[in-house]
Amino acid sequence: MTARQFKLLRLANSKLLFAVLLLLTLALVAAPVVYAQKKSSKKKAAPKKETSNKSTLQQKKQKLQSDIDFTNKLLTETRQNKKLSLSQLAALNQKIEAREGLINTISSELSEIDKEIGERQNNIRQLTKTDSILREEYKQMIQFAWRNRNANQRMMFLFTAGSFNQAYKRMIYLRQLNLRRKAKSEEIAGNREALNEEVVTLDNERGEKKSLLDNESKEKEQLAGEKEEKQKTFLSLQEKEKQLKDDLDKKKKQAAKTDAAIQNLIAAEAARAAEKARKEAEKKTQKKNDPVVKNDPKTNNTGNNTGNNTGNSKPANETSPPKSEPAKIEISPEEKIVGNSFLNNRGTLPWPVAQGTIVERFGTHPHPVLAKVMVNNNGVDIATTRGAQARSVFDGEVTGITNIPGAGWLVIVRHGEYLSVYANLSSVSVKTGDKVKTKQAIGTVGENDEGQAVLHFEVWKSGVGKMDPEGWIARKG
Repeated sequence: MTARQFKLLRLANSKLLFAVLLLLTLALVAAPVVYAQKKSSKKKAAPKKETSNKSTLQQKKQKLQSDIDFTNKLLTETRQNKKLSLSQLAALNQKIEAREGLINTISSELSEIDKEIGERQNNIRQLTKTDSILREEYKQMIQFAWRNRNANQRMMFLFTAGSFNQAYKRMIYLRQLNLRRKAKSEEIAGNREALNEEVVTLDNERGEKKSLLDNESKEKEQLAGEKEEKQKTFLSLQEKEKQLKDDLDKKKKQAAKTDAAIQNLIAAEAARAAEKARKEAEKKTQKKNDPVVKNDPKTNNTGNNTGNNTGNSKPANETSPPKSEPAKIEISPEEKIVGNSFLNNRGTLPWPVAQGTIVERFGTHPHPVLAKVMVNNNGVDIATTRGAQARSVFDGEVTGITNIPGAGWLVIVRHGEYLSVYANLSSVSVKTGDKVKTKQAIGTVGENDEGQAVLHFEVWKSGVGKMDPEGWIARKG
């Protein structure tokens, strides 16, 4: 073999070895790529959560609709009496107020949906723009791949490298180009999927908006009808001015009786508490002055000289004339804790009926029909369904029960230095001295002259007097 032939053989073997090494390297590098491609998957966009504001509006709307349905039920009961009454007017006012709140809530919902539709349309524009860019980039990649579609051309691209290192870099380039093309394809697919989802959601929101607009239009029509009915009721009641004045005088007399009964019961409770405190003080004083006292079996003397004498205090069944403000009830440390707990729950106490609506508020306000006539309410009047149970608004002790002619039964529950009063009850299911729990039934709500079940509810503080009950019970809606 000549030197030239030997040199050519060495060159051929070198190129063969180079090709083998190149193929082995390509296989080793491509293997994890294939595995990675199998493991890769499209990431789906997480569904957009409903905004808390929209959810709150929907809950409010459901609550208002429930109030309207309940008021309709009350109106049905009062209309059965075949007698036009202030109860009907009050119920209509409540329904109109709830209907207006419902319309305002629907308007707020429409504003939220308009905002979401605007954001959705902006997202669609951005995704469409991104889709165009991605498709253009992918188009260029496909064109390059088409020009280099022949495997021989790719191999020539590798084998024409000046060195092994250059060939390796070219191979990495081809691999990255392939991966980039596949990734771009998946990105385009993901973007298109997100775009389609946005379009579907936008269509749904537009449908929801249309439904809300129809609902709003329907509610406005009903509101107009209810306002017309209210006006007719108002004008009809104005024609019965004498009857309304007679009813008002009767109600004032009943309110005075109720107020006097409450004052007397509180005075009696204060007297009992004072007597109890006085006896406890005497016992402490006696023990301090004479710590050792022997019992006399003949006289049954226990060392207590008070006997049955209770000083100037009156028996529990005797009451004093009502005062302008109630007597202050002396309370124990345990009762003080109960009172503080009652105070801490102000504004969150449960309603004294499971379901009801306030038809007359606390304090002095104009008569709903009679011009220039003011009425005063020591508590709130809550309309409810017939047969509804009055229930205690907090843990406490029943300290007073009395029957007021023409005004039904009255129950007082004491919560430390605070008192809750439940009047116009047709029957009572507790007795004086009973410990009651929150929401425990204490009696059945009675009906007024108009055939509507109405509970008169008051809140008092010892030594202070009447307080606005509406500020103590939980707000509706």
